[in-house]
Formats: sequence, structure tokens, C-alpha cells
Amino acid sequence: TLQRNIDAALDDVDNKLDTQALKRRARIVAGDLDNIVLKTLAKKPEQRYPSVEALALDLERYRQGKPVQARPQGVGYRLQKYVSRHRWALATGVLVAAVLSSALAIVAWQARQAVREANRAAAMQDFVTGLFETAGNAPRGASVDLRALLDAGIARGNRELAMEPRSRAEVFGMVARLRLGLGDDREAMALLERQAAILDTLGDVPTSLQLEAITLRGRALHQLGQQRDCIDTMQPWLATARREQAQLSPQVAEFYSRLARCRRALGERNSARQLFERSLGLRRDVLDDKVGVVENLVDLANLHADAGDPDEAMRKLRAALSQLQQQVGYRHPLAIEIQRRIGMLQRGQSDTTGAAQSFDAALALATDLMGERHPTTLALRRQRAGVYMEQGWFDTAERELRSTNRLLIERLGNKHADVGANFHALGLVAWERGNLEAALADLARAVAIWRPLSDHTQFARGLADYAQVLNAAGRSREAMRAITEARAVRVAQLGKDNPRVGDLDRIHGEMLAANGEHDDALERLDEAVRLTGGGYGPDHVRTREAELSLAREQLRDGDAQRQARALAKIEAIAALEGDDLASRKQRWRAGAYAAETHCRAGLETQGLGELDAIEREMQLSLPEGGRIPREVAAIRAACTLLAKR
Repeated sequence: TLQRNIDAALDDVDNKLDTQALKRRARIVAGDLDNIVLKTLAKKPEQRYPSVEALALDLERYRQGKPVQARPQGVGYRLQKYVSRHRWALATGVLVAAVLSSALAIVAWQARQAVREANRAAAMQDFVTGLFETAGNAPRGASVDLRALLDAGIARGNRELAMEPRSRAEVFGMVARLRLGLGDDREAMALLERQAAILDTLGDVPTSLQLEAITLRGRALHQLGQQRDCIDTMQPWLATARREQAQLSPQVAEFYSRLARCRRALGERNSARQLFERSLGLRRDVLDDKVGVVENLVDLANLHADAGDPDEAMRKLRAALSQLQQQVGYRHPLAIEIQRRIGMLQRGQSDTTGAAQSFDAALALATDLMGERHPTTLALRRQRAGVYMEQGWFDTAERELRSTNRLLIERLGNKHADVGANFHALGLVAWERGNLEAALADLARAVAIWRPLSDHTQFARGLADYAQVLNAAGRSREAMRAITEARAVRVAQLGKDNPRVGDLDRIHGEMLAANGEHDDALERLDEAVRLTGGGYGPDHVRTREAELSLAREQLRDGDAQRQARALAKIEAIAALEGDDLASRKQRWRAGAYAAETHCRAGLETQGLGELDAIEREMQLSLPEGGRIPREVAAIRAACTLLAKR
């Protein structure tokens, strides 16, 4: 049965195939052959073929695909037969014509593009030439005002490139880049906004130009301290950058770096690291960009510093500086930033001598390459003033800070992060001098400038210093609110177990101790020792600071064994070696706390003798006084009262 069904199905298929073949053949023979047959069988003799030769000729014409005489010789019919007879040749000709037409269209388009590019290049060349011609019109021997020259260039570009909007947009970008290099961040941002407005009106903007424009805007926003705006501007273009990184490697590498710096400023270290590493890969493996590679190595080193690993950061920075000097040379602007970062790390580790040397080297190079009024030069002067302050030269530090403050406000406005840093430094100088009112005013201004900015690293530090001065001025309630907020900001940025959170716990504990809140002070200081010891290591200067403050508070405890252990810790710190000023300051504090303990134990003569020795040593090293000499003087006054009883 199955076989019969199969055979029947096959027969049906064969029948259908035969029917379809017959239909195709009928369509083929229909038309010309029908008309030949009808002409042969016509009733009237005059409608038939006049002879057998005429019939044979018509059949031969049919076989050759030519028009037959049996049908009307219309144009359409003759054209149809011609096309049918020469279909392969005609198809080839049409294909060749189509290819040639497409090629001609492409060539014409490329020619138009080449003309446009040539016109744009000529316009840019005329613009740059015009800038130098303008500079050449200055009187011989007179200095050229570069900023006035750039302003004149923008005016000339608006006038001469009015019919070339893309060229005008590129001019705005070029001048904005120069403005950023000069430190004119606000003026550069205004130009970049005008450039964006032009590009938005153009329908066909090259991706390279778009990425360059977006990257420049991100750089300007970063330098203005507007990190969140920087990310909001650049992030939507990240997918485009990834897609185009093979064709536009230089632009994409710079894009990655700029976006990463904004993310780093907001504490987003993981995403920043990924972007820095992508940029480094392009610059090292694709572009062979030696300066760019060093730049990204510095960026990655900074991430180690942010994570509380200054030793690794220092090692990587020194390696980057060595690589830059070997491959590019000593006189490069990137060397300024590397020396500056090394100085900042040295200052954070209380190596004031090393920090002074690093800042001096960076400042000399910045003054030479960038000029005395450049924001980088002014920032280095501020940081050098901070080292003067830590070395006890308060008059020198204040003069330097007040000299740079006016220039900073003039160049950057009164709400820039660097201006806040200058007021912060002035506040610290006033605090060292014991002028709490001036210190509060300057620190409050710094905190107010930093608060609305996206980068909260400086804000947390400034708020902690402000809290200490508030507490010293007797405004303990405000002080506690400030230090609590500072700690919350730092935890949100770095995590609750970061050693820099431990630094704030130490400050908080010292404030609680000064207010007589013994138990709370012990709890906070114990946490400070745990975090700094676990993060910085047991021998780090900041760990010993926390241990010293905890031990002093433990001396006020009623437990004799705890007091003995605390005194032993204080005496051990007082006996540590180290000739740098930071180590000596720590020894002076520890020695003063040990002398304080001796005075309270009835050994006033011994305690006063120890305090006399400390004060003589401090007078040689800190001729202008400071917070530590005032603290030692207060301990001496208390010990003197005990001796008189």
C-alpha cells in the first residue's frame, strides 16, 4: 500500500511537471509562430506568403530571433526582438554603464569634497597667516599680547569664514585649545559653546571633528571643576569612540583620558582605571605616542594615591618621569605635573624637605615654559607656600599666598577650585599664627567655594580643618557637624576602611578629647589607629599621629596598666629618630605629653626641665612659633601651676 501511494504521488508530480513544461513551450511558440501559421492559412491569396521561399525566410528570421513579416512591424515589437536577440550583450553593457556611472558619481562627489577640503584648508591657512601678519604689525621690540592676538583671530574668523561654518567651528576649537593651554578656562569654554552651536547646524560633520570638540569641552569642564557636567557631556559619545577607535585612534585615546580624569575626580576609580588603560593601550600599541603613554602612566599612578597607597604612586611617578626624560627630554610641560604630584605625595608623608625640592623644580620649569601668571605656576606657588608654612616660615607663606590670590581671582574668577585652595592655605597660616577669626573667615570661604563642585577631595579636607578651628574657637556644636559631614563625604568617596577616613577619625577624636568627652574620644581614636595602621602601615607618620593622640587620652583613664602602656608608647615615639621637620614635630609633641604626665605624677621639676629642652629646640626650628609651640606652652603653664601648689 505504501509503495502504491508513493508511485501515485510520483505520477502526480510527473504530470504536473509535464503540464508546466507544455505551458512554457506554448508561451514560447505563441506570438510569432501563431502569426506565421495564420498567414499561411489566410483565405485571401494576397494575405498569404507569395512563395515557399518567403515562408522559409520568415521561419529563418523567427529562428534567428529577428522580427517576422507575419506580424505588424511596430517600433515596440522590433525593439523587443532586438533586446531578446542581444540580451546578454545589452545586460553587460547596462552593467558596465551602471558601474561607470557610479564611479563617475563617486569621483564627482570626491572632487566636490576635495574642492571643499581645499577651500577649507586654504581658509585655515589664510587665517593662521593672518594671525602672524597681525603680530608682525606690532612695533619692533614691543611684546606681542597673545590673548589680544587670539581675540583678533576670532573676529577675523567671524568675518572671513562667514560662508565656511565648518572652518569657523575648527577655528573656534583651535583657539579654545590655545586658551586652555594659557589657563584661560572660562574664555575657552565660551568659544567651545559657540563651536557646538555651529556644529549642531551642520548636517555632515566628520566624526573626528565631533570627538575633538567633545573632548575639548570635557577638558575645559574638568579644569573648571565641573566634573559632573564633564561626564554628562562626554558619556553619550563613549559608544561612538569605541566604534571608531581603530580609524580615529589619536582622537579616541584623548577622549578616553579626558573622560577618565573627570570620573577619577568624582572618586569613580574603577571606571577611570578602565578608560586610562584603554587609552594607554592605543597610545602604546597603535600610535607609539611616547608622551601620551607617560601621561597615562601618571594617571594610573594618581589612582594609587587616591586609594591610599602613596608609596606605589610615588614609585610609578618616578618611573614615569624617568621615561619622559629619556624619551622626550627634561623640558616638557608634563614634567611639571609629575614633579608637582611627587611633591604633593611627599608633603602628605610629611617629607617637607623633599616636597620643597620637588615643588621648586616644578615651579622653575613652569615659570620658564608657561610664564609667571599661568594657573599652573600660581598653583605651584601656593603649594610651595604650604611647605613654607609647615616649615614654620609663616610670613613668607602668607606673602606668597596673598600675591597669588589676586592673580588667581583675576584669571579664574572667585569661585574656581584653585581660588578655594588659596583661601584654604591662607586660613591654615592664620590658624598657625593663632588668629582664629581670620582663619575661620578664610576657611569658610574655601569650603563655600568647594561645596558645590563635583570634586569633593579638597572639600572633605577643608571641612575637617574648618571643624578644628571652630572647635578651637569654642563653637563645638558647629565643629562636630562639620567633622561628621567631612567624614561622610570621604567615606562616600573612598570607602569606610580607607586610611584617609582614619585621618578624620583622629581629628574627630582629638576634638572630642579637647571637649572632655573621654569615652567617645577613646572610641574614635581607637578606630583611627585601626584604619591608619591597616592602610598606611605601622611605621607611617600618620599612624603614629593617631597612636600618639590615643595614648595621650588613655593617660587620662583611671586604669593604671593602661596608663603605663600609654606612657610607654608616648616615650617610644619621643625617642624615634628622624631629622626631618615632621619627625621632630612629632617628637616634640610626644615629649611634651610625657612631660605632662610627669608633672601630674608629682615630678614637676623633671617635667619642666623636659619642656624647657623642647622649647629651646623649637625656637631654633620654628622661630615664628605655631600651633605646636602654643600647645607645648599651654602644657608648660599647667605644669608650672602644679609646681607652685
